[in-house]
Amino acid sequence: MAVKRWLESTTRFSVLWDVYGAFQQTSVQLLDGRARSYDLAGHLVDSDGQALRHFYAEVKNYRSASGQYALYQEFLAVSYSTTCRNITADLDPGTEFMWVTWHPFSQRRFLHLHEPNEIRDACARFSHLLGGEAFRPEVAQTLSARLWLLVANRRQSEMEMSRAFLGEVRKLTTMELS
Repeated sequence: MAVKRWLESTTRFSVLWDVYGAFQQTSVQLLDGRARSYDLAGHLVDSDGQALRHFYAEVKNYRSASGQYALYQEFLAVSYSTTCRNITADLDPGTEFMWVTWHPFSQRRFLHLHEPNEIRDACARFSHLLGGEAFRPEVAQTLSARLWLLVANRRQSEMEMSRAFLGEVRKLTTMELS
């Protein structure tokens, strides 16, 4: 998967699972008790190669804005619901959530799509994902800081490190830790 290779080539992400090969590891529990899955999951990695926080990513290989805004709102509501569930259960590991698309959408508001008001609107639209729980602005504020909204380019792969070079970088990181 192109996004997996691209993220890993930054050396700041370890993309361990995709929905097709590891459904359980790409799934989260929502406030309504159901599970939802993302396309990718893994860890953010620090500069020493150590896993930090877990992340989930939704990938949209679209050629136009299409219906992305509605899908993005659902992504926000799902991400809010699982974050709220984890915070309420005092099991919050600081999970981050990423939306990756090949085409921008909602361009007039694009710079604000991660803000708490967008999360609130998404939760109102997809309130069934909240399991009857009231919206909590402080959770939206927390989630807002954990959102990534990336626009990939069709030529992105030209900027990636080769697999061989990436392997050498990882070896160096491992050696420095020893």
